[in-house]
Amino acid sequence: MVLRDRNHPSIVMWSIGNEIDYPTDPFVHPRGRVDNSIPVDPNAKPSPSANLMPPIERQLIAAVKQFDTTRPVTMALADINASNATGVAEMLDVVGYNYLEQYYERDHKAYPQRVIYGSENSRGLEQWRQVAVNDYVAGQFLWTGIGFLGEANRWPIHGSNAGLLDLEGFWKRDAYFRQALWSDKPMVYAAAWGAGLDESRMADWPKNVGRTQAEERWGWSSDPRKNIPIEIYSNCDSVEVLLNGRSLGEKPIADRLLPGLVWAVPNEAGAVEVVGKKARAVAARFQLKTLGQPVRIELSPDLKTLKNAGRQVSTIEVHVVDRDGNRIPNAAQTVTLEVAGAGRLIAAGNADLTDGTPATGSQTKLYQGNAVAVVRSAAGSGKITIRATAPGLTAGEAVLVVEP
Repeated sequence: MVLRDRNHPSIVMWSIGNEIDYPTDPFVHPRGRVDNSIPVDPNAKPSPSANLMPPIERQLIAAVKQFDTTRPVTMALADINASNATGVAEMLDVVGYNYLEQYYERDHKAYPQRVIYGSENSRGLEQWRQVAVNDYVAGQFLWTGIGFLGEANRWPIHGSNAGLLDLEGFWKRDAYFRQALWSDKPMVYAAAWGAGLDESRMADWPKNVGRTQAEERWGWSSDPRKNIPIEIYSNCDSVEVLLNGRSLGEKPIADRLLPGLVWAVPNEAGAVEVVGKKARAVAARFQLKTLGQPVRIELSPDLKTLKNAGRQVSTIEVHVVDRDGNRIPNAAQTVTLEVAGAGRLIAAGNADLTDGTPATGSQTKLYQGNAVAVVRSAAGSGKITIRATAPGLTAGEAVLVVEP
């Protein structure tokens, strides 16, 4: 592994293991934490002692250092109490803590020279706060960046929905929240809470930040709620909310570690615009609109020109829009894809982890208004035409160019 990848600039550390110290899987130690989710079989063969780990660890570290002395060696630990007691943690150049934020402060005091980071963390705001307020914590790795196949629940669910981005790479609200936390580029984002979520639930915020059903649209004429809460994320100094051009006021983003707020907006047809301001000047805008009826399919390729004939692909976003070009966020039509010319369709799908439609087929159903198609160039040059159709909608078309 080291010989293969040591010249890649993307490698910053070498990991020699992930949760090897997980309690009873297989090692045990008197100082280890108790995992009550693991049933104890009184007739089972005794588990090996965690004290067996350090000699193996020394061999692994030596193997890495033999071929690369320029990068630190790390390991993602799941049972820091046991690994402190056995010396496993102290042997590492950089110590990874998996879901063990509660031990950062204690271990920093006990081992002030230790480089600590979150090698696997959940997306909660409190987990990030532990990084942001403690200079001795190097950072965190979230589980996970993007949704993925496998590690699923019961069939027909066939993947994990834990990502900031969904299975097809579309942003979830959590991604916008992280953008507000991490990005210096001014931004603002908003989504309206769905049916049944009224002002009484606002008292739970920010405990429920990003956890309520919300939609990127406005227009709730059949909804009995007098006011519709909207959840706003921004890294600006303040945000102003306008309903049909009428200002509803301006509020500060007071806590940089809580870059958002919830605002009750009168249930009035039209559009809601959220304006982010820095130093009192407008820096970012986001709008929730009342949408029209679905009219046509829109295709948006990430690459319109393909090179390296026969090897390069273009990923094409598939959406349904109204007559003004606004995306319908709850569109769920089944779309048929046809590809002609100097390329072929190699995949089509959505982020619905209960949808068992083969990704290699020519049809896909929109999920939360989104789907993707992947087209690969053929061996020769020319044009690729992608056409998407669905009953009752104007077809969408995109043309790609394949260069020799």
